[in-house]
Amino acid sequence: MISSIPQGITENRDTDPGKYLWDITTFEKKFQENSGRLFFNTQLRCVMPQTRLGRFHFESFWIGTEDDPNGDHQQTWLDSLGAKQWKSFCKVAGVPFDGQDPEVIMANLVGRQIGGHVERVLSKKDKKHYTNVTKWYAPGSFEPIIDAPTVESAPPVANPAVAPPVTPGVVQQAPPMAQSQVYAPPVPQAAVPMAQPIAQGGVSQQPGYAPPVVTQVPVPTGAPAVPGAVPMPTTTAPQVAQPAVPQAAPVAQPAVVPAMPQVMAESIPCAVCIGQGKTGADAAVLLSDMDAHVTMHANEQA
Repeated sequence: MISSIPQGITENRDTDPGKYLWDITTFEKKFQENSGRLFFNTQLRCVMPQTRLGRFHFESFWIGTEDDPNGDHQQTWLDSLGAKQWKSFCKVAGVPFDGQDPEVIMANLVGRQIGGHVERVLSKKDKKHYTNVTKWYAPGSFEPIIDAPTVESAPPVANPAVAPPVTPGVVQQAPPMAQSQVYAPPVPQAAVPMAQPIAQGGVSQQPGYAPPVVTQVPVPTGAPAVPGAVPMPTTTAPQVAQPAVPQAAPVAQPAVVPAMPQVMAESIPCAVCIGQGKTGADAAVLLSDMDAHVTMHANEQA
């Protein structure tokens, strides 16, 4: 016996992932202590790779269920996943399975060799990883090798913020704070009033409209008269004032038509009413009712 236990012994009893060649040393029938369910357990001793020589691996094949813990019914065996796995094990090891006595199968398996690929499998039941054989191999049909360990990368560590150096006696100015953006609701734009109809007499009541200026072309003194010639007036283009867009919707004030005589001392003619064909008292509006009258026309145009 050695004089001191070597360092580096791990507490992990799981088989490292890889492909192994084993000797089947034991094959036993057992029952679970709590539930009494039937299962078969085999002990496998590593032959290759040489770095794992002599290490043991255990596999179990579960047969019993809650309704049939002893596996007394044939249907239990037909539905059992453990029975299907045990059949694959026997097929690779070269031992007959269907129609055989379980005791005879176990006796024929001991002393044979079998290969298997061990992998880490995530259990759907408890979300833990277990090492299980996912595929069996016949001896000589594969190369025993240990899989490279999977290294899980650690999450990146954020570097701590480094404060800027402070010069003694110098007051450091704080960085400017970002101005918060204040939401300003859009200002409703005033609707451009519709063009007013031409009033009687050819005078437009559209605000800002200037009538064309008609000028008479003078005939030079001493110029020979042309028989049948009629002096032609020239017309200059009217100047149309562009209405400015105010912040709030203004109420258009009716233009005063100079040609309309005053009907009453406290009333004035309404240009909009005149544009609608009204005359006389029908087009007159009392000064006290002017605001309501203008609002009425504004609602009509809306």
